[in-house]
Amino acid sequence: MSWIAYSLMMFFSSVALYLTVRKSSLLKTPTYLTNLAMFAIPLVAYIIIGIINSTSMGISWWQTIVLLVAAVVFAYGGNKASLHAIDVAPNPGYSLVLSKSYVLFTTLVAVTLLGAEITLQKVLAILIIVGFSALIKINPKGAKR
Repeated sequence: MSWIAYSLMMFFSSVALYLTVRKSSLLKTPTYLTNLAMFAIPLVAYIIIGIINSTSMGISWWQTIVLLVAAVVFAYGGNKASLHAIDVAPNPGYSLVLSKSYVLFTTLVAVTLLGAEITLQKVLAILIIVGFSALIKINPKGAKR
């Protein structure tokens, strides 16, 4: 399967996930339970898949430290902030537009540090997406929020 197909699968699962998180919030489910579910369910799935495929789960101490820091700081911290933003935004899509604008920074870092390829057409496409996404947040004078 191509990267585009996998990206579309991620797109649709993200939409379903974020709408479910918002519904969970409206039902007054505590954020810590949502975070726990988003960690525990994939963990169990990965363990089962690892066992079925006989995947070695052994890693070095350095890899453990790097993964723990990344998990705590970036995965947990970012997820907690995202869940809170989805909860308090007037529409869950609004907070996601802003947070998902990281595509611009990811692309620039990938080109700068990782030697990824980028063309003028791709730069323009990214700028158009991010630019039009900003229109969601612009509040015309007198408009109700």
